[in-house]
Amino acid sequence: MLASLGLDTATIRAMRTAAKRNGTDLLAEILACGAVDARTVAAAMAEALDIPFDGIAPGDRIIGAERCRKVALPRLVKTCDDELRTKLFLLPKLEGLDRTADFLWRRPEMKERARVTTEADVKSAMARQSARQRLDAAVLSLAGEQPRCSARTVLEAGQAIGLMLAFGLLLLVSFTAPGTTLAILHPLAAVLFAACLTIRLAAAIGRQPPPVDAEASSRPSEPPPLYSVLVALYHEAAVVDRLVPALSKLDWPASRIEIKLICEGDDAATIRAVERAIAGRPQFEMVVVPACEPRTKPKALNYALPLTAGEFLVLYDAEDEPDPGQLREAFRRFRQGPANLVCLQAPLVVRNGSNNWLAGVFALEYAALFRRLLPWLSGHGFPVPLGGTSNHFVALM
Repeated sequence: MLASLGLDTATIRAMRTAAKRNGTDLLAEILACGAVDARTVAAAMAEALDIPFDGIAPGDRIIGAERCRKVALPRLVKTCDDELRTKLFLLPKLEGLDRTADFLWRRPEMKERARVTTEADVKSAMARQSARQRLDAAVLSLAGEQPRCSARTVLEAGQAIGLMLAFGLLLLVSFTAPGTTLAILHPLAAVLFAACLTIRLAAAIGRQPPPVDAEASSRPSEPPPLYSVLVALYHEAAVVDRLVPALSKLDWPASRIEIKLICEGDDAATIRAVERAIAGRPQFEMVVVPACEPRTKPKALNYALPLTAGEFLVLYDAEDEPDPGQLREAFRRFRQGPANLVCLQAPLVVRNGSNNWLAGVFALEYAALFRRLLPWLSGHGFPVPLGGTSNHFVALM
């Protein structure tokens, strides 16, 4: 069958070696390298098993989809339509194709209902089935479960009353005793400014954390885990042709990375640009969020998060061009760090600082923040402000 797909012995041997190194299987490596597309392989396996190659229809529901493990896609999926007719969709591995054929030969009643499909089709069907639930959770779950942590309620009644009283008192004393008010507020503001300056001076002259020892943190026998990458885009069709090649350069096995580009359902221009850019790149996938309020990045990310299966996860912005070695650097730091280390923030570098004085000041501010202040805060156990991009998380504990 592999020969019929145009794969020679040398290619198959190389893919087997890669599968052993990455902890995957032969089919995953063949698809990751782009030698053959998934539908062609699935059709060939269906022919070898003497069963149809088919996709899961929009009206079919996956039975027990909520019990499917997040870390591994099921190799057999049972569906049921509106007339209660069932089908069995198989995702056989190449190494187990003979065992699958033998099983179907011994169970003819199952062979009549069996189909071969692709992983992408199963993922699409599972995403379709859970879309409403994921959207409701992305929009309402935080407000429903922890309303005081949600921005859905901007101000509580007590907060609003307190602010109004404080503002009214400030206006009153400003008009009745302006000199005294200024004499009190000015030193208070100076103390706050001095405190902020003291923290920054301490970070500038303080000792920085030691660099990662790549040799000590590497585990030659450990295959690379699955890494999930999420990028939310909205009205950003212009950056897609630069974003996709930049993410493709990430130094991580293509069979062990899933990159999901998240688009809003009514953003047709960005959807078309993403479809065009990711064609022929099996590690990429587009997630379309149904158009609804609020139009925020957190909602889009929360909608796509349940579809990820990686042990580690990173969030990027549409304008980001991550360093190719960033995933390996983050992986080494997670492995070398303490057991309670669950999040890393990559430094953002402004590359046009030499263009003009404003860009230079901007670049200097980012360098001071990411290279000095944030490491110092983290090293001393202080709260760390987390940016909205380039954050790596331990997704599976």
